[in-house]
Amino acid sequence: MLDFSSSFHWLWFLLAISISAVISYSFYFYKAKDDFSQRQRLLLASLRFLALSIIWLLLFSPALRQWKSSIEKPIILFAVDNSKSMILGKEPEKKSAELEAIFENTVKKLQEKYEVRLFEIGSTLQKFQQLNFNQSSTNLQLAMEQMIQQNENRNVGAILLMSDGIYNEGKNPIFTADASPYPIYVLKNGDTNSYKDLRIKELNFNRNVFLNNSFPLDILIESEGVKGAKAWIKIINQGKIIGSQQVVFEPFKKVQKVNFVLEAKTEGTLVLDVILDKLDGEVNTANNRRKILVDVVGQKSKILIAYQSPHPDVAALQNALSKMDEYEVDVAQFNLASNLDFLPYQLIILHQLPEGNSRSIHWVRKAIEAQKPILFILGSQSNVQSLNSLNIGIQISAKQQGQMIESTALIHPDFNLFSLPAALNQSISELPPLSCVYGDFQLSNSAQKVLNQQIGSVKTQNPMLCIMDQSGYRSALLAGEGLWKWRMYFYLQNQSHEAFDSFWLKMLRYISSSKKYQRFDLLWEPIYAENDEVIFNATVYTSSYEASEDAKIELTIRDAEGKSFPFTFSNSKGRYTLNAGSFAAGNYSFEAKATLGKEVFVKKGSFNIEDFDLEEINTKANYQLLDQMAASKNGVSLPSSQWQSLADSLIERKDIVDKIHQHQQFTELINLPWFLLILVVLLSAEWFLRKYFGSY
Repeated sequence: MLDFSSSFHWLWFLLAISISAVISYSFYFYKAKDDFSQRQRLLLASLRFLALSIIWLLLFSPALRQWKSSIEKPIILFAVDNSKSMILGKEPEKKSAELEAIFENTVKKLQEKYEVRLFEIGSTLQKFQQLNFNQSSTNLQLAMEQMIQQNENRNVGAILLMSDGIYNEGKNPIFTADASPYPIYVLKNGDTNSYKDLRIKELNFNRNVFLNNSFPLDILIESEGVKGAKAWIKIINQGKIIGSQQVVFEPFKKVQKVNFVLEAKTEGTLVLDVILDKLDGEVNTANNRRKILVDVVGQKSKILIAYQSPHPDVAALQNALSKMDEYEVDVAQFNLASNLDFLPYQLIILHQLPEGNSRSIHWVRKAIEAQKPILFILGSQSNVQSLNSLNIGIQISAKQQGQMIESTALIHPDFNLFSLPAALNQSISELPPLSCVYGDFQLSNSAQKVLNQQIGSVKTQNPMLCIMDQSGYRSALLAGEGLWKWRMYFYLQNQSHEAFDSFWLKMLRYISSSKKYQRFDLLWEPIYAENDEVIFNATVYTSSYEASEDAKIELTIRDAEGKSFPFTFSNSKGRYTLNAGSFAAGNYSFEAKATLGKEVFVKKGSFNIEDFDLEEINTKANYQLLDQMAASKNGVSLPSSQWQSLADSLIERKDIVDKIHQHQQFTELINLPWFLLILVVLLSAEWFLRKYFGSY
């Protein structure tokens, strides 16, 4: 269907046509001096009339409007589990080749009717690149969510999964499957048979212990098909057995607990290998060993939590820090403590202090002058003007004293001072909102944001949590109250407070680490998983103890065999960062050299890459889960060997059809070349005929 549209009313165009007619016929019938016949005058006037009409038409800028239809083929979202568990067991290379052939054949079959979008599943969802089954973890729930979100408002016909049903990250995917707007089809893979197997299921220990103290190590061992068998479990440090026990696997006891009490005899990092002997006929032995690292420290650090009024945040932080052996925590209500001394403490946490009282302001200012690291937690009782007077590197213009606003947390994209726990990264948008001070925030160059505030659906640049580093003196500020809800959320989701506790441990470690006499500050983690990226952060200070932007930092990593890996830090306004990538499991040492003018600073250290592989803990396929996911959305679940039947059932569905889209398309007439061509032809024809008829 075609029609015209213009910003001018049609009466204007009618007027222009009338004027064109008057001009054209007047020229040839009333003022013409040429000796043309009546028929010749009519022909020439008509040609001029048509030419002038086209010129008027183009001047009015009309557009040709037409409706166009496009057909969108149905889309099949095909995601394949690219993790190691898909081919673990006997003849992995043969199994890999078989699955690759099934995958390719299924894609070709479905492409005969549908558009097939390919993905691969590991810890996240990625666009399909290569089927190599090298991912060390599987998060089916996150993969399903991301597939649905990325293809919202598209003509998706169904989701097709090729998986063994084993997931070791994220929530149970059945809940995401229930909420899927599309039917779910599954190609089941893997071995559901039970084999003789022993595996170290869980290790419980304190990561931080004190020199010359004893510490417990509890080991949970899971067994399958080993009734009455016996095996030794050993604890090895530097090739020496420091503990061993024989375990008898009882017929009706699938999980057994073994307890060790070990001694911390040397300060530093204690590397322990936990090894469970292999049984005759045991196929999977990768889950029979684990490596752990324990930090042995010389003395406890003292932390003071001072608060204005009793609050659940105080209890949440006290419980989190009290679980960590490296800290001794004291709690005090400031207005009831007449002689509160800050000198014995290595770190101070102030909850809604200062509140405006001159005594609290004076006390906090003295603590800052004594270079005591402080974490400020703001609330409705905090006095913003008193806080601004402390000059800690942040100024807040409050809309009204005590006025608060509900804000959810967002991780600041440029934060790189230390790695955040994976559970926090994944759940940050789901955390309950904090009640934050309502106002405008101004940060000095010494401040770095950790978390930003999102108010409703608006992502703001106001910090929720930030760290200030003023000439080596560090402090931090949390702009709101309600931390206890975060700790409760993590426990409800994971039955553990570890993510919350780990985050605040890293935060407090960072701000409390003394840098007063260090010109070269280097940060790294002592332990990384095999697929984690090894990241270093550094700061170099001038002789006047200001962060320098002119240093050059080089770092060399060496493995146990002496092989070297040289790197150079990137520099972003005095914040030096190095992402060294991932390394194979093992122990590594490094030497970092910072050059500032003629001065050279050197740091040495070490880290360990754990060979713990989530995919090797459980290799028994979970067909029941896959069947439930398919059944929940009226789909089909079949073994991967029956890929043809599954593809046929998808192709035969009557509700997966093409979608027709209609849209308007506007084309301005002046952009159509044939209109210009007609105009040229008309004017040329008039000129030619005038000459031909004898005019000059």
